[in-house]
Amino acid sequence: MRPIFAVTLAMITASFAVATQSTRIIASLIMMVGVLIIVSVPPARRYRRIASGVSAIVGCILVCFHPLTNSKESAVLPRTVIGDVCSPIRKGDTSNRFTVCSPAGKFVVRTRTDLNLNYLDRVHVTSDFTVPEPPRNIGEFDYQAWCKFHHIRGVSSANADVLAVNIGQNPIGSFVSNVRLWIDLQCKAGLPVDTAPLASGILLSITDDLPFELQEAFGRTGTVHVLSTSGMHISVLVASIGTILIWSGRTTTAATGLGLSLLVGYASGGGPAPLRAVTSLFVRLIARYLVRSPEPWHLLCCCACVAILRDPFVVMDAGAQLSFLAVSGLIVAAPIADVISQRIRQATSLFSKVTLTLLQGCTVSFFVTLITAPAVAFHMHHVSLISPIANLPVGFLSEWALLIGAMALVFGWIPGIGTLMFTLLHGVLRSLIYIANLLADVPYADVATGIADPYLVIIASVGLIGLCFVIGRKVIQGASVSEPQYFVPWSPTKPLL
Repeated sequence: MRPIFAVTLAMITASFAVATQSTRIIASLIMMVGVLIIVSVPPARRYRRIASGVSAIVGCILVCFHPLTNSKESAVLPRTVIGDVCSPIRKGDTSNRFTVCSPAGKFVVRTRTDLNLNYLDRVHVTSDFTVPEPPRNIGEFDYQAWCKFHHIRGVSSANADVLAVNIGQNPIGSFVSNVRLWIDLQCKAGLPVDTAPLASGILLSITDDLPFELQEAFGRTGTVHVLSTSGMHISVLVASIGTILIWSGRTTTAATGLGLSLLVGYASGGGPAPLRAVTSLFVRLIARYLVRSPEPWHLLCCCACVAILRDPFVVMDAGAQLSFLAVSGLIVAAPIADVISQRIRQATSLFSKVTLTLLQGCTVSFFVTLITAPAVAFHMHHVSLISPIANLPVGFLSEWALLIGAMALVFGWIPGIGTLMFTLLHGVLRSLIYIANLLADVPYADVATGIADPYLVIIASVGLIGLCFVIGRKVIQGASVSEPQYFVPWSPTKPLL
């Protein structure tokens, strides 16, 4: 499987080159150097070396000929933009905010329009677009760098005039917007004001009404990922629905799981993390049909190729980097977690089982936190020191909140059962808020790191993954272990990656 590593590394190198270099000649040189490095690594046989080189070149060509890579952007920001709404509508107190994708690039729009806009609607926007200013204070969020990483050319400096060009004609966009609105309204109708915003955030990444203090609490504890739809959300829902179907004797588990994952991925906004989870599930279902077992690293590379083909600039996205690094941490920690799982099965006392289970969760959380730490420091300018511990209770409660919340949405119309589900959900969310605030108040819960060098971040991330992988292999040497299952130990349903 050397070619899949070659094509992945080549596509990442090419994407990084075209995303960071304004001169195509320099970008081409960087890509060629990457291809030569890949080809120079001698596989076991000559045909594999040829396949690796061809795969790397094909990967570079796919990135270079991608429409987003070849989009023409003028030096002057336009005043009028015609494009599609390519992000969920963020509703604030005074205005709505969304991103418009057009042939001239991406633009962030703020408007007070009363139009009922949906995802993928075509709009005509008129505004004085500007480039965000750099931060003026130390440690302040660098909105200019964030826009640059996401290839957003400009933001509306004032209230923008938005006219409808083609609204409600895209069935996918209308369906996604209606699902998001329905879930948000159901949470507000069934829960009190203090827990309804958190329920919308956990279920579908709707954080418009979530208090800033609570978002800061999740950020200080390194658990803000529970508010972003990712593989955890999709795997818990798919595993739960699959279990129900198996109990009921149904045989459509695979099709139902894939359809549910596509629904959740689209409804959450179609970000890199849901796309990775949907791709992983789709490949696993095909492998199960072919009676194969995909190797986790190859599966992760396949997901990376799909994400880059969708958007060559996704390598600069913070969510994509943290998502793939977190999965890398789960993969390198899986052998060690499997060793501890055998010890749990062999333990005779309840105290030993509980202790080993907590040790297993802390170990996996530590590896994930360690591997994602350089990227977190680069994008957020701080690192949480209590993240390995905080992820145990917060991750456990958030997954149960997700599971109970999904059941409350499905059975909420039934008298009595709906009330019971929303009551249980309220209790879980109140516990989650209490624990997040409690851990956030711990002294030195996080430390400021300042601005990190991007090349140093890349070297540190790759080095940590390699080091942790070697440690994992050393630990399991000589131990009688079964095939790693690659699941999050504290999940109620043991979801696959």
